[in-house]
Amino acid sequence: MNRTLVLKLAYPLLVVLGIVALTRVLGGVEAEADRLKLAAVLVVALLLPGRLSGWLFRDLYRSRAAFARGEFEQAARFAEAEAMRLKKNPKLKPLLWLTWSIYTTDVEAMTLNNLGAAQMMRGNVDAAKWAFETALKLDARYPMPYFNLAILAGARGDEAAAKSHAAQATRLGYTGGGSDRAVQMGQELLARLEGRA
Repeated sequence: MNRTLVLKLAYPLLVVLGIVALTRVLGGVEAEADRLKLAAVLVVALLLPGRLSGWLFRDLYRSRAAFARGEFEQAARFAEAEAMRLKKNPKLKPLLWLTWSIYTTDVEAMTLNNLGAAQMMRGNVDAAKWAFETALKLDARYPMPYFNLAILAGARGDEAAAKSHAAQATRLGYTGGGSDRAVQMGQELLARLEGRA
C-alpha cells in the first residue's frame, strides 16, 4: 500500500472520528448553553489550522488560484516566491500538518510541483522539468511530479519515458480517477478561498 492511498483512507477516517468525538463530547455536556460554547470552541479548533495554513503558505495558495484561472505567469511568480521563502525558512515546512495533503508531506515539493506545472503551461519546458525533478529530490514518493514529467515526455514524443513516469505516478497512488479528481477540486476550492490577494 502506497503513502497516497494511506492518506486518502486516513482523511475520511479522521473526519468521521472527529465527528464521533464531537458528538460524544457534546452529548456529555448537560446544559444547552455549555454545549453551544463547547461546539463553538471545537469548530474554531477544527477550522483554525486551515486558516493558519492559508496565512503561512499564502503564495502557495495564490499560485494554485492563479493556475486555476489560467494565469500561468502569475502562478509561476507566486510559486517561485513561496519556494524561495521555504528555502530560506525551512522551519516552516513542518507546519504543513495544519492542512491535509494527500500526495506529499513536503510543502516545498508541493510548491515546486506547482511551479513546474505553471512553467509547463507557459511553454518553459526546461524550467518545468527542473522544478519537477527538484520536487522529487525532496519527496521521491510524490506522484504528481511523475505525472507531470509524463506529460512533458509525451509532448517531446518520448513514449517510453512518458509511460515510465505515468506508471510511477500510478504506483505512488495517482490514477487520475474519481478520488484524485475530488482531491484536486477540493484543493482548487481551498486555493480560491485562501489565495485571495
